[in-house]
Amino acid sequence: MVALRRFIFEGVLPAFCVLGIAYNSLLALNGPDGLKAKDMTEARLQDHEETLVALKLEREKLAREARLLSQETLNMDVLDERARSRLRYAAPGEYVVPLEELDRLILSQ
Repeated sequence: MVALRRFIFEGVLPAFCVLGIAYNSLLALNGPDGLKAKDMTEARLQDHEETLVALKLEREKLAREARLLSQETLNMDVLDERARSRLRYAAPGEYVVPLEELDRLILSQ
């Protein structure tokens, strides 16, 4: 009986403690809240922050364009220019060269 108690307290119990520590260490590294998951979450956060900055810049650009087209600051020349550039129309005597074609011509020289 004493030998069994000694075997349990000196052999089995420390082995279970070592296994528990090893399991918790692996879980701390690879688990859903572990260090690797933290690194992946931080990388995703960085990507989303970059996207957010780009969207804020685009929003500011659109807000600036909307201010130009408001009733108080409406300039008929700006309105005409915007409508023709978006619809690819030209006034009599004007030539329209798409930017893609212009870039192709410049790069080919």
